[in-house]
Amino acid sequence: LGSDACVIIKISGPIKSHWAKSMDLDLNQLMSDGQYKEQYRLQMIKWGEEIRNKDYGYFCRAAIDMYN
Repeated sequence: LGSDACVIIKISGPIKSHWAKSMDLDLNQLMSDGQYKEQYRLQMIKWGEEIRNKDYGYFCRAAIDMYN
């Protein structure tokens, strides 16, 4: 299959995107390596777990939506 028929979907993109929107943070900084992302990492992980505990498919659907 080629890139016209498939895509690699990463869960980290929608997690960071939704986190950035909800906390009014810089998404580009969260997507890169660096101190900015590291200072929010633990909070983002906890937040993501809370969302998945309420709806385990939330970020999977968000990831698919990012590529549609």
